[in-house]
Amino acid sequence: MATAASRNGRLTPMGAAHGAPLNVLFAVHDWGLGHATRDLPLIRGLIAAGHRVSVLSCGRALRLLRAELGAECEFIALRDIPKPLSRRPAWFYVKMSLVMPLVLATFRHERTVTRRLHRERGFDRIVSDSRFGVCLPEVPSYYLFHSLRQIIPGRPYRLEKLVECGQRHLLRHARAVLVPDAEHDGLAGDLCHDVHCDWGGRVRYLGILASVRRRPSVRDIDCFISISGAEPQRTLFERIVLHGVHDLPDRVVVAL
Repeated sequence: MATAASRNGRLTPMGAAHGAPLNVLFAVHDWGLGHATRDLPLIRGLIAAGHRVSVLSCGRALRLLRAELGAECEFIALRDIPKPLSRRPAWFYVKMSLVMPLVLATFRHERTVTRRLHRERGFDRIVSDSRFGVCLPEVPSYYLFHSLRQIIPGRPYRLEKLVECGQRHLLRHARAVLVPDAEHDGLAGDLCHDVHCDWGGRVRYLGILASVRRRPSVRDIDCFISISGAEPQRTLFERIVLHGVHDLPDRVVVAL
């Protein structure tokens, strides 16, 4: 799995003896639907390459993946970390700090469940999209992660570096950290570029992951905007977009 994704969006695990099919555990974060939708091309690429995939997720993300993949995968439900969302960024970080003991307990529970699943199924690879506890030192494991650091209100350098180094420690067992963004001029900005810590050459930029492809349309559409995410931020973003699209001279379609 030295090269995790090709330009056509397929995840290509390398290193399997004689191209033998791999048994892959693919864990998906349930925070809005963005993680599930960006993982779909990778999961489909693994299936198309003949590998067996077990998808671990919960909530809306799991329902979406079941609907899209059907009988092509095994699905495993496992609760995710709490989501102390807020209308104000500063208050979100306060609430997130308060629930950190529960977050860390969730990571430990994920690790315990992952070990049990590995004993039962014998995974050859583990891919985890932002689920920190789904990783084992004895199994080649890869994290899909776009927030190498957190953008903290006021941008305190030392605190941001401390949090980034903490995340690097949590991901220490991964053979590579796969960033679903372009290495240069990416969409995620400081979240995954110009990092403070030394990640030991383990960061790999995959480019933008999406199932959306250009298709002929009867209507002439200049801009297509798709809005999803966790509440209340999704609704706040929707209001900003709907207010701003009226100022655009082009024909715009917004999918809610």
